[in-house]
Amino acid sequence: MTTASAQHPSTRKRLAQAVSLVTVALLAGGVMSVNAASSAQAVEDDSSVTVKWAGGNSADLQQYQVDHAGRLSDATGNDAGSGHWDDFKNLQITVSQTAGLSDGAITVSASGMAPTRNQRWDGSASNYLQLMQCWGPDPLADDFAETCQYGGWDPGTGGNGNTDLMQTMIGSDTYNRGWRGAQGELPFRSVSGEVSEPYTVEYANAASTYNGLGTFFNANTSNEVPFLPIDTDGHASTAFGVQSAAAAPHLGCGNPASAAAQRCWLVAVPRGVHSGGIEGKPATDCISAVYGGHPYGAANDQQVGSPVTPYCSFFDDRIVIPLDFLDPSGSCPAGAAERRLVGSDTVTLAISAWQPALCAADGGAAYSLSTNSGNVNRSQLLTGQADMALVSSPVSASSIGLTDPALVEAADVQYGPIANTGLVFGFVIANGTTQYTDVKLTPRLLAKLLTASYWRDKPFLDASFKSTQSLSRELSVAQTLPEDPEWAALGNPVEFSNNNGQGFVVVGPQGDDAVQALWSYIQADADARAFLAGEPDPWGGVVNPYFLPADHANAVGGGLPVNLATDPIDTFLKADQSITPDKAQAVERFQGNQLDSVAAFPYSTSFTSNASRIFSIDTRTTSTWDPLKPVGALGNGAFVPAPPGSAASQKFIMGPTTAASAARFSLGTASLPLPLAELTSDKTVASARSFTRPTPESMQSAAAGASVDAETGFAQIDLATLRDGAYPLTLAVNAAANLASTSLDATARTEYAKLLRYAAADGNTVGTGVGQLPPGFAPLTQAQTAATIRFADALVAPPTLPTNPVTDVALPAPVAGTTGGSVVGASPEAVALTQVQVTQTPVQLTAANTELTSSAAQGALGISLLIGIGGLAAAPFLLRRRRASV
Repeated sequence: MTTASAQHPSTRKRLAQAVSLVTVALLAGGVMSVNAASSAQAVEDDSSVTVKWAGGNSADLQQYQVDHAGRLSDATGNDAGSGHWDDFKNLQITVSQTAGLSDGAITVSASGMAPTRNQRWDGSASNYLQLMQCWGPDPLADDFAETCQYGGWDPGTGGNGNTDLMQTMIGSDTYNRGWRGAQGELPFRSVSGEVSEPYTVEYANAASTYNGLGTFFNANTSNEVPFLPIDTDGHASTAFGVQSAAAAPHLGCGNPASAAAQRCWLVAVPRGVHSGGIEGKPATDCISAVYGGHPYGAANDQQVGSPVTPYCSFFDDRIVIPLDFLDPSGSCPAGAAERRLVGSDTVTLAISAWQPALCAADGGAAYSLSTNSGNVNRSQLLTGQADMALVSSPVSASSIGLTDPALVEAADVQYGPIANTGLVFGFVIANGTTQYTDVKLTPRLLAKLLTASYWRDKPFLDASFKSTQSLSRELSVAQTLPEDPEWAALGNPVEFSNNNGQGFVVVGPQGDDAVQALWSYIQADADARAFLAGEPDPWGGVVNPYFLPADHANAVGGGLPVNLATDPIDTFLKADQSITPDKAQAVERFQGNQLDSVAAFPYSTSFTSNASRIFSIDTRTTSTWDPLKPVGALGNGAFVPAPPGSAASQKFIMGPTTAASAARFSLGTASLPLPLAELTSDKTVASARSFTRPTPESMQSAAAGASVDAETGFAQIDLATLRDGAYPLTLAVNAAANLASTSLDATARTEYAKLLRYAAADGNTVGTGVGQLPPGFAPLTQAQTAATIRFADALVAPPTLPTNPVTDVALPAPVAGTTGGSVVGASPEAVALTQVQVTQTPVQLTAANTELTSSAAQGALGISLLIGIGGLAAAPFLLRRRRASV
């Protein structure tokens, strides 16, 4: 991507001052290991299976199934038959991938059932499927249901449930793991042996009992599919998000040290038109008394009640499919050498896919990737804290934050491309049964989204508590993106209500070269640049005034210390200073708690986790107060995030991620145009542009147009030279090393050269097998491959020391993962598996006693404005430079 305009020293100083006081608090923690395989054995591309409910499957699949084939009648009574034979006798489930799994999406499809019917006003229905992931070692064991991740939508998990949302689909008691009666509820048992325990919370002279499931999972983290309808042709299909031990340690899938080992299970529970009551048990143990109660096998069109409760027969109708996972820790054999990489989050999936093959090679090494902002990565390369950086912009005086530019002159930095990918805007958009797969975005629409210029991008509470301190809400361009005339002018879908019309989620607060490339793209477009400068769009919409520069006449809250229309930016800002509720209501109703933009719309910790949230329709928008939510020593009461919207009829969520992460979660990706030098009108906004999807071909087209910068030696993709058909947010990720570094010894040079040669050869083949380039990346061009091989040769050549080295630099010892980023591929000794999942230290969600005065507004800006994290706030602490020795 085109490098942004060079940072003037005064601009860099202003940026540093804006973030230096808040960076550490917001970035503490954050350890991630993206899924890699446990061995170098290639995974077969086709591991799909089909399982029939009535039997007749292959022996290796039939051994896990309940014997439905022996139940050949619909007569009532356990001895006479299943009671459900006619419901499911033709049912079969197909799963697209069952081996080599890691966190991502697989396709689950079904055929042979009658269409879903009887969806009444009260939410009940019949003929549908329920899906869940289980870890139990024996899928036929009596207690197998206790190992299944199901029930996360039950409000009894601890405040994240949304019963009303689920009731509109399938009824009031669907999510309870067991009937709330004398028998109690079915516990969940984790792979490590812990069992959920109910507990009671006292509030306002009343008691509320939670089932304890929230200790392990809730609506925001569970991958259960509680309602998969059957269409009029008897078919159903959905993307199911499988979870490795990294995402769900309580399941342990893929962790070789757990009881589950690599294998877990997909369990499909069909619900037909007959009761699940068990003979000898009261009918109301399965079917709510609201529906009269029905004995076992009796006709019943209102299928409610838990699919896993032992007091019903529903779980006996299950289909079980084995799921074999890769080791999510990506660990290499004991004794393998470890080589540290620092770099962009955009390449984590490639490194994790290659690593097992690199480990298994003769003399192989483990490559541990710590992700940080580009400025931090380049600074660490120059200061000797890292020997190789993976970057999309060159090392220069303007791209290293506050690190001494003299180090650039003393260095001999060379580059070699290792992968082409793209920053994309992934989405899930649906209205009823209509799933949209093709949407278009302009740079100006992106500018509106990134500046919280829509009404619902500001913190808000429900209708009863709308009091919000804001100087931007009334100036919003529209309630939501689908209501923006520019969105409609591009031919995009618009049939969405305000409440469900938009969810926009971003990564942060840490920066990345990819984010700077996005801002450069926006700034290169005349429409977007004018909008960011404060000019209205053709329909009268204006930018959120909190995002205007401080010297702009319309800026509010003190304005930004940078100009978004021109200055280089490498992070997604949350500069809107709106606060909800106002101080009086906060004290009266919410124990003094208030929400700002960071708290109301939480960041994701990585591009992959952002893709996962989009897939799950998990905005985590925080606008609901739960007075019973336990908050430890502080007592009860907290704002809680909204549950995922998977079961909602309207779905609209979008956000930035990588092409590879979007492919992993089967997301739609928006088409983008090249930037225009001239302004468009309301009539030409669509016709003046040609839109391109992020495909391997369009990304390779962009990469092929890269030219080598004479000053830095870096092959740069220049927006100005791209032609139609090239994806404008293509990113060529380059490995960079300082060949003048004295810390780069012969062994390190050899091992880094092996990584480069692998990336240019076996690792340059796109596929799902171990050691291949994951889908969503585009192979290197011939010119890129040649450049990488030349770089590898230069690495192993005798080093040339600089003639005027900078010496006597006091630095802290490099520690993987301590810069606020993430770690990929660290050894099990360095990163415990319980730390592998994406984590981030919780940020205080309140902004009590905050008024919109000038000084307080500057403080709020300091919390939300997170620009160039590494090179700006951290660099002064990374380097204490003395006079150079000559």
